[in-house]
Amino acid sequence: MVPKTETYSFSKLNESDKQYLRKLAHFYFYEWHEQVWGEAASKRLPIVAKASNMLIIGEDLGLLAPVVPQKMHEHGLLGLRVQRMPANPKDDFWRCEDYEWMTVCTPATHDCPGIRSWWLNEEVAVKYMR
Repeated sequence: MVPKTETYSFSKLNESDKQYLRKLAHFYFYEWHEQVWGEAASKRLPIVAKASNMLIIGEDLGLLAPVVPQKMHEHGLLGLRVQRMPANPKDDFWRCEDYEWMTVCTPATHDCPGIRSWWLNEEVAVKYMR
């Protein structure tokens, strides 16, 4: 995640304060979260796995801290990809041949219209995606 720094209030700060805030944002988004998510995954995922015989699947909607795929692999979790939400914004869809091993694909989630609704409004969907 790249923090937005083009705001009016940010532009009014002196350069020293801007540098400090950029450094703080980088630490928060790229270092601290990495540690917190890694520790939480190592603590919670084994408990969840023991509580049920169901498969645990981690939804991947794009921006992931590097520790997330590492912990998913470490704990044997499947990844979930939403075909209409590709990682590359230039693509309309995930290409199935680009999926990693242990990946489940779905055309939609609760965050987007169902496949039937999307198909019925394909013209609108395609126009929006381009």
